[in-house]
Amino acid sequence: TVVQTQSFGEPLLRAGLFAEWFEFRLGYTYLVEQTKIGGGPSQRFSGSDDVYVGAKLALTEQVGWLPEMAIFPQARVPTGNSAFTNEQVLPGFNFAYSWTFNDWLELECNSQLNRRRDDASHFYTEFIQAVNFEYQLTHRIGAFTEWICFVPSGSLTAQTQHYFHGGFVYFVNNNIQLDIHSSVGLNRAADNLAFTGVGFSIRR
Repeated sequence: TVVQTQSFGEPLLRAGLFAEWFEFRLGYTYLVEQTKIGGGPSQRFSGSDDVYVGAKLALTEQVGWLPEMAIFPQARVPTGNSAFTNEQVLPGFNFAYSWTFNDWLELECNSQLNRRRDDASHFYTEFIQAVNFEYQLTHRIGAFTEWICFVPSGSLTAQTQHYFHGGFVYFVNNNIQLDIHSSVGLNRAADNLAFTGVGFSIRR
């Protein structure tokens, strides 16, 4: 079985509310999935994925070796197309921590724990760990290299996956950012080009 999934637009609304340390986050994704089993005809499904709802709570700024820290309570809400919805709320959280070393190098780490549903419609817990170096190459050009792993617990079908992920960022001005990124699977369960795309960000 070969499954190819593409997302067309992954807009993420981020809005500061109430206080400087609080940010509301709302994400939407439109998916197109094509499945082919053996030499038979392929099946194609398209529609909305479940909506992402979350928040960012800033905890500390960097002080010496104490990192800048934030926590993101988050959830997937069952609002998607019948081909993609998980049919239940999938809660989770992301703990982000980072160190700025100088004007051109920063280390960012993310540790996540989320509820997920596998291909056998079985719900399980997924741990995600990412270690990301960000580089400011010029005034307008940045880059990043990242190791990321997905570790399922209690899944009937999902396996541990490791990836090397990298990309470039171009700052058009202080409010507009363009980016391109891709990945390479580092173990048998991981697919090459699993995180490949282009995007842009606008700050208002």
